[in-house]
Amino acid sequence: MAKLKAVLKCRWEKDYGLVWTLGSNFSQVGWPKCGEIDIFEHLNSETLVHGTPHWAGANEVHVQDGTTYNVDVTQWHVYSVTWDSNYIKWYVDDILYKQFRITDGYNYTAEYHLPHYILINLPIGGDWPGSPDATTVLPATMYCDYIRVYKNTNTTPITITGFSTSPSSLNLNLGSKQVINTTFTPSDATNQIVNWTSSNAAVAKVNNWGMITGVSIGTATITGKTSDGRTSTCSVTVQNLANINKLVNGNFEANTAVTQTPTGWNEWGSVATAQNSTASPHSPNYKGTQSGTAPFEVAVSQTLTGLANGNYTMKAWVRSSGGQTWATMYAKGYGGSDINYSIASSIPNWTQVQINNIKVTTNTCEVGFYQSGLANNFIDYDDVEFYLSPVSITAFTFSQNTMTIPIGSSRVINTIFTPNNASNQTYPGLPVI
Repeated sequence: MAKLKAVLKCRWEKDYGLVWTLGSNFSQVGWPKCGEIDIFEHLNSETLVHGTPHWAGANEVHVQDGTTYNVDVTQWHVYSVTWDSNYIKWYVDDILYKQFRITDGYNYTAEYHLPHYILINLPIGGDWPGSPDATTVLPATMYCDYIRVYKNTNTTPITITGFSTSPSSLNLNLGSKQVINTTFTPSDATNQIVNWTSSNAAVAKVNNWGMITGVSIGTATITGKTSDGRTSTCSVTVQNLANINKLVNGNFEANTAVTQTPTGWNEWGSVATAQNSTASPHSPNYKGTQSGTAPFEVAVSQTLTGLANGNYTMKAWVRSSGGQTWATMYAKGYGGSDINYSIASSIPNWTQVQINNIKVTTNTCEVGFYQSGLANNFIDYDDVEFYLSPVSITAFTFSQNTMTIPIGSSRVINTIFTPNNASNQTYPGLPVI
Protein backbone atom coordinates (compact mmCIF):
# COMPACT_ATOMS: atom_id res chain seq x y z
CA MET A 1 0.00 0.00 0.00
CA ALA A 2 1.10 3.55 -0.74
CA LYS A 3 -0.14 6.78 0.84
CA LEU A 4 0.22 10.29 -0.58
CA LYS A 5 -0.41 13.20 1.79
CA ALA A 6 -0.53 16.95 1.07
CA VAL A 7 -1.06 19.76 3.60
CA LEU A 8 -2.63 22.80 1.90
CA LYS A 9 -4.62 26.00 2.25
CA CYS A 10 -5.67 28.43 -0.48
CA ARG A 11 -7.84 31.35 -1.63
CA TRP A 12 -8.79 32.49 -5.14
CA GLU A 13 -11.54 33.27 -7.68
CA LYS A 14 -11.81 31.95 -11.27
CA ASP A 15 -9.01 29.50 -10.53
CA TYR A 16 -8.68 25.98 -9.32
CA GLY A 17 -5.89 24.20 -7.50
CA LEU A 18 -4.89 20.62 -7.93
CA VAL A 19 -2.73 17.92 -6.45
CA TRP A 20 -3.00 15.01 -8.84
CA THR A 21 -1.26 12.14 -10.59
CA LEU A 22 -0.90 10.97 -14.18
CA GLY A 23 0.19 7.58 -15.43
CA SER A 24 3.89 7.52 -16.26
CA ASN A 25 3.00 6.17 -19.70
CA PHE A 26 1.14 9.39 -20.58
CA SER A 27 3.52 10.23 -23.43
CA GLN A 28 3.03 6.76 -24.96
CA VAL A 29 -0.74 6.15 -24.59
CA GLY A 30 -2.14 9.64 -23.95
CA TRP A 31 -5.01 10.71 -21.71
CA PRO A 32 -7.26 9.20 -20.37
CA LYS A 33 -5.70 5.76 -21.05
CA CYS A 34 -2.79 6.67 -18.76
CA GLY A 35 -5.18 7.24 -15.84
CA GLU A 36 -5.48 10.29 -13.59
CA ILE A 37 -6.11 10.62 -9.85
CA ASP A 38 -7.27 14.03 -8.59
CA ILE A 39 -6.32 13.96 -4.91
CA PHE A 40 -7.22 17.58 -4.18
CA GLU A 41 -9.22 19.75 -6.56
CA HIS A 42 -10.83 23.02 -5.51
CA LEU A 43 -12.81 25.37 -7.75
CA ASN A 44 -13.31 29.13 -7.33
CA SER A 45 -15.01 29.98 -4.00
CA GLU A 46 -16.59 26.58 -3.39
CA THR A 47 -16.63 25.35 0.19
CA LEU A 48 -15.77 21.82 -0.88
CA VAL A 49 -13.08 19.78 -2.59
CA HIS A 50 -13.32 17.17 -5.34
CA GLY A 51 -11.72 13.72 -5.39
CA THR A 52 -11.89 12.11 -8.83
CA PRO A 53 -10.33 9.30 -10.85
CA HIS A 54 -10.32 9.62 -14.66
CA TRP A 55 -9.68 6.63 -16.90
CA ALA A 56 -10.46 5.00 -20.26
CA GLY A 57 -13.50 2.81 -19.71
CA ALA A 58 -15.43 0.56 -22.08
CA ASN A 59 -14.66 1.27 -25.73
CA GLU A 60 -11.72 3.49 -24.66
CA VAL A 61 -14.15 6.28 -23.68
CA HIS A 62 -13.26 8.75 -20.90
CA VAL A 63 -14.93 7.90 -17.58
CA GLN A 64 -14.76 9.79 -14.30
CA ASP A 65 -16.15 9.06 -10.85
CA GLY A 66 -16.03 12.20 -8.74
CA THR A 67 -17.06 12.78 -5.12
CA THR A 68 -17.01 16.01 -3.08
CA TYR A 69 -16.30 16.78 0.57
CA ASN A 70 -17.29 19.98 2.40
CA VAL A 71 -14.30 21.79 3.88
CA ASP A 72 -13.00 25.33 4.46
CA VAL A 73 -10.02 25.38 2.10
CA THR A 74 -8.75 28.70 3.51
CA GLN A 75 -7.56 26.76 6.58
CA TRP A 76 -4.82 24.14 6.77
CA HIS A 77 -6.04 20.61 6.07
CA VAL A 78 -4.47 17.28 5.24
CA TYR A 79 -5.63 15.84 1.90
CA SER A 80 -4.54 12.28 1.19
CA VAL A 81 -5.13 9.08 -0.73
CA THR A 82 -4.20 5.51 0.05
CA TRP A 83 -3.66 3.22 -2.90
CA ASP A 84 -3.29 -0.55 -2.99
CA SER A 85 -4.14 -3.35 -5.41
CA ASN A 86 -7.84 -3.25 -4.46
CA TYR A 87 -8.87 0.35 -3.74
CA ILE A 88 -7.93 4.00 -4.01
CA LYS A 89 -9.35 5.89 -1.01
CA TRP A 90 -9.66 9.66 -0.49
CA TYR A 91 -9.40 11.39 2.91
CA VAL A 92 -9.60 14.89 4.39
CA ASP A 93 -7.94 15.12 7.81
CA ASP A 94 -7.96 11.30 7.92
CA ILE A 95 -11.74 11.16 7.35
CA LEU A 96 -12.56 8.75 4.51
CA TYR A 97 -15.02 10.26 2.00
CA LYS A 98 -14.53 8.18 -1.15
CA GLN A 99 -13.24 4.79 -2.24
CA PHE A 100 -12.76 3.48 -5.76
CA ARG A 101 -12.33 -0.20 -6.56
CA ILE A 102 -9.55 -1.29 -8.95
CA THR A 103 -9.14 -4.99 -8.04
CA ASP A 104 -7.67 -6.93 -10.96
CA GLY A 105 -8.39 -4.05 -13.35
CA TYR A 106 -12.08 -3.95 -12.31
CA ASN A 107 -14.23 -1.89 -14.69
CA TYR A 108 -11.34 -1.25 -17.13
CA THR A 109 -9.07 0.25 -14.45
CA ALA A 110 -5.81 -1.49 -15.39
CA GLU A 111 -4.09 1.93 -15.60
CA TYR A 112 -4.18 2.14 -11.80
CA HIS A 113 -1.88 -0.87 -11.53
CA LEU A 114 0.93 1.01 -13.30
CA PRO A 115 3.31 3.75 -12.05
CA HIS A 116 2.06 7.36 -11.75
CA TYR A 117 3.82 10.66 -11.14
CA ILE A 118 2.65 13.59 -8.97
CA LEU A 119 1.71 17.10 -10.11
CA ILE A 120 0.70 20.23 -8.18
CA ASN A 121 -0.52 23.34 -9.97
CA LEU A 122 -2.81 26.37 -9.79
CA PRO A 123 -4.42 27.08 -13.20
CA ILE A 124 -6.15 30.43 -13.78
CA GLY A 125 -9.30 30.35 -15.92
CA GLY A 126 -10.44 27.49 -18.12
CA ASP A 127 -13.72 25.83 -19.07
CA TRP A 128 -14.55 24.72 -15.54
CA PRO A 129 -13.77 27.80 -13.38
CA GLY A 130 -14.53 30.27 -16.19
CA SER A 131 -12.41 33.03 -17.67
CA PRO A 132 -10.88 35.64 -15.35
CA ASP A 133 -13.02 38.78 -14.92
CA ALA A 134 -13.47 41.72 -12.56
CA THR A 135 -14.18 39.35 -9.65
CA THR A 136 -10.90 37.49 -10.08
CA VAL A 137 -8.54 38.10 -7.17
CA LEU A 138 -4.87 38.14 -8.12
CA PRO A 139 -2.43 37.01 -7.09
CA ALA A 140 -4.09 33.66 -6.37
CA THR A 141 -2.23 31.61 -3.79
CA MET A 142 -2.10 27.97 -2.81
CA TYR A 143 0.09 27.28 0.23
CA CYS A 144 1.64 23.83 0.51
CA ASP A 145 3.37 22.86 3.73
CA TYR A 146 4.48 19.47 2.41
CA ILE A 147 3.70 16.57 0.09
CA ARG A 148 4.82 13.16 1.28
CA VAL A 149 4.59 9.64 -0.12
CA TYR A 150 4.61 6.65 2.22
CA LYS A 151 4.95 2.93 1.58
CA ASN A 152 3.42 0.35 3.88
CA THR A 153 6.22 -2.00 4.92
CA ASN A 154 3.87 -4.36 6.78
CA THR A 155 3.37 -7.17 4.27
CA THR A 156 1.31 -9.44 6.55
CA PRO A 157 -1.75 -10.56 4.53
CA ILE A 158 -5.19 -9.62 5.87
CA THR A 159 -7.39 -12.72 5.77
CA ILE A 160 -10.86 -12.78 4.19
CA THR A 161 -13.63 -13.60 6.70
CA GLY A 162 -16.67 -12.94 4.49
CA PHE A 163 -17.63 -12.59 0.82
CA SER A 164 -20.88 -11.77 -0.99
CA THR A 165 -22.07 -10.48 -4.37
CA SER A 166 -24.99 -8.37 -5.54
CA PRO A 167 -27.46 -8.49 -7.10
CA SER A 168 -28.45 -12.09 -6.37
CA SER A 169 -30.56 -12.19 -9.55
CA LEU A 170 -30.45 -10.15 -12.71
CA ASN A 171 -32.54 -9.56 -15.83
CA LEU A 172 -30.24 -8.72 -18.72
CA ASN A 173 -31.14 -7.58 -22.21
CA LEU A 174 -29.67 -9.53 -25.09
CA GLY A 175 -26.24 -8.05 -25.86
CA SER A 176 -26.18 -5.81 -22.78
CA LYS A 177 -23.55 -5.82 -20.05
CA GLN A 178 -23.61 -5.39 -16.28
CA VAL A 179 -21.00 -5.72 -13.54
CA ILE A 180 -21.61 -7.83 -10.42
CA ASN A 181 -20.65 -6.01 -7.22
CA THR A 182 -18.56 -7.76 -4.58
CA THR A 183 -18.28 -7.15 -0.84
CA PHE A 184 -15.38 -8.46 1.24
CA THR A 185 -15.10 -8.66 5.01
CA PRO A 186 -12.93 -7.03 6.17
CA SER A 187 -13.05 -4.38 3.45
CA ASP A 188 -9.23 -4.20 3.37
CA ALA A 189 -8.66 -7.94 2.94
CA THR A 190 -5.45 -8.39 1.00
CA ASN A 191 -6.44 -10.69 -1.86
CA GLN A 192 -9.76 -9.56 -3.34
CA ILE A 193 -9.31 -11.17 -6.74
CA VAL A 194 -12.36 -13.25 -7.72
CA ASN A 195 -12.48 -16.11 -10.21
CA TRP A 196 -15.70 -15.79 -12.21
CA THR A 197 -17.43 -18.63 -14.06
CA SER A 198 -20.73 -19.07 -15.91
CA SER A 199 -22.83 -22.22 -15.86
CA ASN A 200 -23.81 -21.49 -19.47
CA ALA A 201 -21.43 -19.15 -21.30
CA ALA A 202 -23.52 -19.54 -24.45
CA VAL A 203 -26.27 -17.58 -22.64
CA ALA A 204 -24.31 -15.27 -20.32
CA LYS A 205 -20.54 -14.92 -20.28
CA VAL A 206 -18.51 -13.20 -17.57
CA ASN A 207 -15.04 -11.64 -17.71
CA ASN A 208 -12.30 -11.70 -15.09
CA TRP A 209 -13.72 -8.78 -13.08
CA GLY A 210 -17.37 -9.79 -13.05
CA MET A 211 -18.84 -8.04 -16.09
CA ILE A 212 -21.66 -10.17 -17.52
CA THR A 213 -22.69 -10.03 -21.19
CA GLY A 214 -26.03 -11.43 -22.39
CA VAL A 215 -25.14 -13.66 -25.36
CA SER A 216 -28.40 -15.49 -26.11
CA ILE A 217 -31.89 -15.99 -24.69
CA GLY A 218 -31.94 -18.23 -21.62
CA THR A 219 -30.71 -18.53 -18.04
CA ALA A 220 -27.32 -19.00 -16.42
CA THR A 221 -25.75 -18.88 -12.98
CA ILE A 222 -22.67 -16.72 -12.48
CA THR A 223 -20.40 -17.83 -9.65
CA GLY A 224 -17.67 -15.79 -8.00
CA LYS A 225 -14.99 -17.69 -6.07
CA THR A 226 -12.37 -16.08 -3.83
CA SER A 227 -8.78 -17.18 -3.37
CA ASP A 228 -9.73 -19.05 -0.18
CA GLY A 229 -12.66 -20.89 -1.80
CA ARG A 230 -15.66 -18.79 -0.72
CA THR A 231 -18.42 -18.55 -3.34
CA SER A 232 -21.43 -16.40 -4.15
CA THR A 233 -23.82 -16.60 -7.09
CA CYS A 234 -26.05 -14.48 -9.31
CA SER A 235 -28.94 -15.97 -11.32
CA VAL A 236 -29.09 -14.33 -14.75
CA THR A 237 -32.01 -14.31 -17.15
CA VAL A 238 -31.22 -13.02 -20.65
CA GLN A 239 -34.18 -11.77 -22.68
CA ASN A 240 -34.83 -9.67 -25.74
CA LEU A 241 -36.44 -6.82 -23.81
CA ALA A 242 -36.30 -4.08 -26.45
CA ASN A 243 -39.61 -2.30 -27.18
CA ILE A 244 -41.55 -4.26 -24.51
CA ASN A 245 -43.68 -1.99 -22.30
CA LYS A 246 -42.63 -2.48 -18.67
CA LEU A 247 -45.58 -0.60 -17.15
CA VAL A 248 -48.53 -2.34 -15.53
CA ASN A 249 -51.88 -1.07 -16.83
CA GLY A 250 -50.34 1.72 -18.89
CA ASN A 251 -53.62 2.07 -20.82
CA PHE A 252 -55.80 2.06 -17.64
CA GLU A 253 -57.96 -0.73 -19.08
CA ALA A 254 -57.26 -3.24 -16.26
CA ASN A 255 -60.11 -1.87 -14.13
CA THR A 256 -63.77 -2.27 -15.10
CA ALA A 257 -64.99 0.67 -13.03
CA VAL A 258 -63.84 4.16 -12.12
CA THR A 259 -61.42 4.03 -9.18
CA GLN A 260 -58.96 6.28 -7.39
CA THR A 261 -56.50 3.36 -7.24
CA PRO A 262 -56.00 2.10 -10.81
CA THR A 263 -54.17 -1.23 -10.93
CA GLY A 264 -50.39 -0.82 -10.96
CA TRP A 265 -50.35 2.90 -10.13
CA ASN A 266 -49.37 4.58 -6.85
CA GLU A 267 -50.65 7.97 -5.70
CA TRP A 268 -49.18 10.71 -3.52
CA GLY A 269 -50.58 14.00 -2.23
CA SER A 270 -54.18 15.03 -2.89
CA VAL A 271 -55.12 11.51 -3.93
CA ALA A 272 -58.82 12.35 -4.28
CA THR A 273 -57.91 14.46 -7.32
CA ALA A 274 -56.45 11.52 -9.28
CA GLN A 275 -58.31 8.52 -10.72
CA ASN A 276 -59.15 6.72 -13.92
CA SER A 277 -62.03 8.04 -16.01
CA THR A 278 -64.29 7.11 -18.92
CA ALA A 279 -64.57 10.71 -20.16
CA SER A 280 -63.09 10.85 -23.70
CA PRO A 281 -60.14 8.47 -23.20
CA HIS A 282 -57.47 7.98 -25.83
CA SER A 283 -57.74 4.20 -25.57
CA PRO A 284 -61.16 2.54 -25.83
CA ASN A 285 -62.58 2.77 -22.30
CA TYR A 286 -60.42 4.48 -19.67
CA LYS A 287 -57.75 7.14 -19.16
CA GLY A 288 -55.85 8.49 -16.14
CA THR A 289 -56.72 11.98 -14.97
CA GLN A 290 -55.84 14.59 -12.32
CA SER A 291 -58.16 17.53 -11.60
CA GLY A 292 -59.60 19.49 -8.69
CA THR A 293 -62.09 22.22 -7.79
CA ALA A 294 -59.54 23.81 -5.43
CA PRO A 295 -55.72 24.11 -5.55
CA PHE A 296 -54.11 20.68 -5.27
CA GLU A 297 -50.85 18.76 -5.56
CA VAL A 298 -50.73 15.13 -6.63
CA ALA A 299 -48.47 12.54 -8.25
CA VAL A 300 -49.35 9.22 -9.89
CA SER A 301 -46.44 6.87 -10.51
CA GLN A 302 -45.01 3.39 -10.92
CA THR A 303 -41.67 2.27 -9.50
CA LEU A 304 -40.19 -0.40 -11.75
CA THR A 305 -37.61 -2.79 -10.31
CA GLY A 306 -35.61 -5.64 -11.78
CA LEU A 307 -35.11 -3.71 -15.01
CA ALA A 308 -32.30 -4.59 -17.36
CA ASN A 309 -29.92 -1.65 -17.33
CA GLY A 310 -29.94 0.26 -20.59
CA ASN A 311 -31.39 3.15 -22.55
CA TYR A 312 -35.17 3.58 -22.05
CA THR A 313 -37.94 5.66 -23.60
CA MET A 314 -41.15 6.86 -21.93
CA LYS A 315 -44.18 7.79 -24.04
CA ALA A 316 -47.73 8.89 -23.24
CA TRP A 317 -50.75 10.50 -24.86
CA VAL A 318 -51.69 13.60 -22.85
CA ARG A 319 -54.08 16.54 -22.62
CA SER A 320 -53.73 19.53 -20.32
CA SER A 321 -55.70 22.60 -19.28
CA GLY A 322 -52.49 24.63 -19.01
CA GLY A 323 -51.97 27.28 -16.36
CA GLN A 324 -50.67 24.94 -13.65
CA THR A 325 -47.90 25.94 -11.29
CA TRP A 326 -46.25 22.70 -12.36
CA ALA A 327 -47.36 19.78 -14.52
CA THR A 328 -44.93 17.19 -15.78
CA MET A 329 -44.33 13.67 -17.00
CA TYR A 330 -41.18 12.49 -15.25
CA ALA A 331 -38.58 9.77 -14.77
CA LYS A 332 -36.30 9.56 -11.73
CA GLY A 333 -34.39 7.18 -9.49
CA TYR A 334 -32.74 5.45 -12.44
CA GLY A 335 -29.12 6.41 -11.71
CA GLY A 336 -29.13 9.92 -13.21
CA SER A 337 -30.72 13.33 -12.69
CA ASP A 338 -34.52 13.62 -12.62
CA ILE A 339 -36.00 14.16 -16.09
CA ASN A 340 -39.17 16.23 -16.46
CA TYR A 341 -41.27 16.85 -19.57
CA SER A 342 -43.50 19.87 -18.96
CA ILE A 343 -47.18 19.59 -19.86
CA ALA A 344 -48.18 22.80 -18.06
CA SER A 345 -49.21 24.53 -21.29
CA SER A 346 -52.61 24.17 -22.92
CA ILE A 347 -52.89 20.84 -24.80
CA PRO A 348 -56.59 20.59 -25.78
CA ASN A 349 -56.27 17.50 -28.01
CA TRP A 350 -54.65 14.14 -27.34
CA THR A 351 -50.94 14.57 -28.12
CA GLN A 352 -48.16 12.02 -27.75
CA VAL A 353 -45.11 13.18 -25.77
CA GLN A 354 -41.97 11.26 -24.90
CA ILE A 355 -38.77 11.30 -22.85
CA ASN A 356 -35.76 9.76 -24.58
CA ASN A 357 -32.40 8.53 -23.31
CA ILE A 358 -33.37 7.47 -19.78
CA LYS A 359 -30.11 5.68 -19.04
CA VAL A 360 -31.04 3.17 -16.32
CA THR A 361 -27.97 2.01 -14.39
CA THR A 362 -29.55 0.90 -11.09
CA ASN A 363 -32.03 -1.71 -12.41
CA THR A 364 -34.88 0.52 -11.24
CA CYS A 365 -36.79 3.64 -12.30
CA GLU A 366 -39.80 5.64 -11.09
CA VAL A 367 -42.01 7.14 -13.80
CA GLY A 368 -45.21 9.12 -13.48
CA PHE A 369 -47.18 12.35 -13.70
CA TYR A 370 -47.02 15.22 -11.21
CA GLN A 371 -49.22 18.29 -11.01
CA SER A 372 -49.34 21.32 -8.74
CA GLY A 373 -52.58 22.82 -9.99
CA LEU A 374 -55.06 25.58 -9.37
CA ALA A 375 -58.82 25.16 -9.23
CA ASN A 376 -60.14 23.48 -12.41
CA ASN A 377 -56.68 22.68 -13.77
CA PHE A 378 -56.33 19.17 -15.16
CA ILE A 379 -54.07 16.75 -16.98
CA ASP A 380 -55.17 13.54 -18.73
CA TYR A 381 -52.79 10.71 -19.66
CA ASP A 382 -53.32 7.42 -21.45
CA ASP A 383 -51.49 4.62 -23.28
CA VAL A 384 -48.35 5.21 -21.22
CA GLU A 385 -45.27 3.21 -22.26
CA PHE A 386 -41.82 2.65 -20.78
CA TYR A 387 -39.53 0.39 -22.76
CA LEU A 388 -35.91 -0.45 -23.47
CA SER A 389 -34.82 1.33 -26.64
CA PRO A 390 -32.52 -0.53 -29.03
CA VAL A 391 -29.43 1.53 -29.91
CA SER A 392 -27.94 0.54 -33.26
CA ILE A 393 -24.23 -0.07 -33.82
CA THR A 394 -22.78 2.40 -36.32
CA ALA A 395 -19.13 1.30 -36.20
CA PHE A 396 -16.91 -1.43 -34.76
CA THR A 397 -13.16 -1.75 -34.41
CA PHE A 398 -10.40 -3.00 -32.09
CA SER A 399 -8.50 -0.94 -29.53
CA GLN A 400 -5.18 -1.62 -31.29
CA ASN A 401 -4.30 -2.03 -34.96
CA THR A 402 -0.83 -3.42 -34.30
CA MET A 403 0.81 -5.13 -31.34
CA THR A 404 4.24 -6.48 -30.44
CA ILE A 405 4.36 -9.09 -27.68
CA PRO A 406 6.99 -11.51 -26.36
CA ILE A 407 6.97 -15.14 -27.53
CA GLY A 408 4.76 -17.27 -25.31
CA SER A 409 2.81 -14.39 -23.77
CA SER A 410 -0.81 -13.40 -24.39
CA ARG A 411 -2.72 -10.14 -24.73
CA VAL A 412 -6.43 -9.32 -24.95
CA ILE A 413 -7.63 -6.87 -27.62
CA ASN A 414 -10.59 -4.73 -26.53
CA THR A 415 -13.54 -4.16 -28.84
CA ILE A 416 -14.76 -0.62 -29.53
CA PHE A 417 -18.42 -0.08 -30.47
CA THR A 418 -19.87 3.19 -31.73
CA PRO A 419 -21.94 4.52 -30.08
CA ASN A 420 -20.55 3.24 -26.78
CA ASN A 421 -24.08 2.49 -25.49
CA ALA A 422 -25.07 0.34 -28.50
CA SER A 423 -27.63 -2.21 -27.29
CA ASN A 424 -26.19 -5.43 -28.65
CA GLN A 425 -22.43 -5.61 -28.12
CA THR A 426 -22.38 -9.40 -28.26
CA TYR A 427 -19.07 -10.71 -29.52
CA PRO A 428 -18.08 -14.40 -29.66
CA GLY A 429 -15.08 -13.62 -27.45
CA LEU A 430 -12.38 -11.01 -27.10
CA PRO A 431 -9.54 -12.09 -29.35
CA VAL A 432 -6.56 -13.39 -27.41
CA ILE A 433 -3.19 -13.45 -29.10
